[in-house]
Amino acid sequence: MKNFKFIYNRKITYIISTVLVVLSLVALFTKGPSWSIDFTGGQQIIVKLDPIDDTHDKLSVNAVREALDKAGLKDATIQNLSYKMSKGTEDATQTEKSALFMIKTKEDGEISGDATGLGQSDILVALKTGIKTHTIDEQATSSEVVSASIGKELKDKAWKSVIIALIFIVIYVGIRFQFNFGIAAIIALFHDVIITLGIFCILGLDVSAAIVAAILSIVGYSINDTIVVFDRIREDMRKRRSTQDLNEVFNTAINRTLSRTIITSCTTLFAAVSLYLFAGIVIKDFAFAIIIGTLIGTYSSIFVASPIVLDYFHSKHNDKSVFGRILNKK
Repeated sequence: MKNFKFIYNRKITYIISTVLVVLSLVALFTKGPSWSIDFTGGQQIIVKLDPIDDTHDKLSVNAVREALDKAGLKDATIQNLSYKMSKGTEDATQTEKSALFMIKTKEDGEISGDATGLGQSDILVALKTGIKTHTIDEQATSSEVVSASIGKELKDKAWKSVIIALIFIVIYVGIRFQFNFGIAAIIALFHDVIITLGIFCILGLDVSAAIVAAILSIVGYSINDTIVVFDRIREDMRKRRSTQDLNEVFNTAINRTLSRTIITSCTTLFAAVSLYLFAGIVIKDFAFAIIIGTLIGTYSSIFVASPIVLDYFHSKHNDKSVFGRILNKK
């Protein structure tokens, strides 16, 4: 088995992780996440617009914006989803020139199930009135309505669920191993979550309840992978004499779990990629979050969590006592 020098290059991976985290934090604090109506309240309408004949090109976001502005719906957010449309069995020319848009409106007060205020009918009327070159495909039109108060409640509960999950992970890893292992695991998890959210922020993708579920799944997957590596590190430290170099012990442990890490990561990625490609636009962002989170989680379990524990041990300047504590930890 080839012995890769993971631990010996940890300064480089520290730099890579730091750059990714900093960029993600800058995006989160400057641009901010694009919260879906699950958390902000409001309405979300997905509408497909087909040209009335072959002489008209695919509709642009600017054309939709102009039609909504004329109707007084200036605060609506418009996203072009045409690249996510499935080819299906439609006519090739129509598919190439059809456009799919997601239109969102935010609501500060209560919204009823009938969608008062900036309702679905208002938006559809604005599109029909302002755009004469395209027709609305009624069968491809869908809408979702959430009240502002429910959205805020869901947002608060989502953050609480993530924080509670992280707290219990620290407690579990601290009991199972040592407190410093738990801290390393949490740093790696924050690393995974921040970068995943940063990518969503940079790409302008909505953070919905489904994405929060994906993030919690990422947290669980990542910590499971990290614990496997930690367990091997602890086992190897028990079997070897305290005179052996710590770097070698950690590097060997990571290499011994590498095949398992690659196999489980690839299995998860195969499923997530299949969802992304074939499951439709509703689940695409969820699948994308799982893909990104799996890749980052695999990276952090090898290049972030374990090196942090190793550097903590080195900082004690007493390898013998470190080995003694690990050996006594049953």
